[in-house]
Amino acid sequence: MKIMLIAAGEPDFAWEGAYTSEGFAAACRAAAESPVRAISHKPLQAAGREIFCGTELYVRQTAGLLFPETEIVPESLLDEIPLRPYKDRSQKLPLERWRRMAQLQAKGKSGREDRRQARERAERLIERLEKQGQDCVLVSGPLFMGELMERFRARGWCVSRSGIFQVKPLELALITRRDDHCGGCGHNCLLTNPGCGVGRDKAQRQNMRKS
Repeated sequence: MKIMLIAAGEPDFAWEGAYTSEGFAAACRAAAESPVRAISHKPLQAAGREIFCGTELYVRQTAGLLFPETEIVPESLLDEIPLRPYKDRSQKLPLERWRRMAQLQAKGKSGREDRRQARERAERLIERLEKQGQDCVLVSGPLFMGELMERFRARGWCVSRSGIFQVKPLELALITRRDDHCGGCGHNCLLTNPGCGVGRDKAQRQNMRKS
C-alpha cells in the first residue's frame, strides 16, 4: 500500500505588508477561500489511485491541475490547520511576523485546540485508509500535511519526502508500510524495487508467502 501526500499550491491572494490582529485574521480567512496561484508543475498520473483533497478552493484547484481529467474527492478531514493571530493588537505588525508566529502557535501549546483537532482528523483519516488498504493520493495544505506525516510515523509507517524542515507548497511525500521495505541497509529500498541481494531475497520470500 502506497500513499502519496501533496502540499497544495499557494493561494492567489494579495497580502498586505502589515496587519493588525483583526486584519490578519480576516486576511487568513480570505486567503483560504482564494483560488490557487498559477503552478508550473507537470500533471501527474493517477494510475488508478483515488485522489482526495481538502475542501478549500485553492486545495481543490491544486488537485485538479495536478490530476486533470481525474475525479477528485473533496474530504474535510484534509482541511488545513487554520492560522490565527497569536495575540490581540490594534497596531500593525509585519505580515511575516504574524505568519511565523501563527504557524508556531498552530503547532504548539498555545494552539492546542486547533492542533488537537488536526491530530484527531489525521488519526481518523489514517484509520480509514488502513482499513481500505488501497493506494491513494492526498492533497492538503502544508501545515496539515506536516501533521499527517507525524501521525503516519507514529503509527509505524515510512515517510519519504521531497523537502526538509517546514513543508513547502507542492512538496511531495511517499508513505509506505515498514514491512514493504527491505531494512537490510541504510537505503531501506521498497521490496517492489530492491537494490541489493538482501532486499531481493526478502522480496522473493515475501512473494512466496503470498502465493
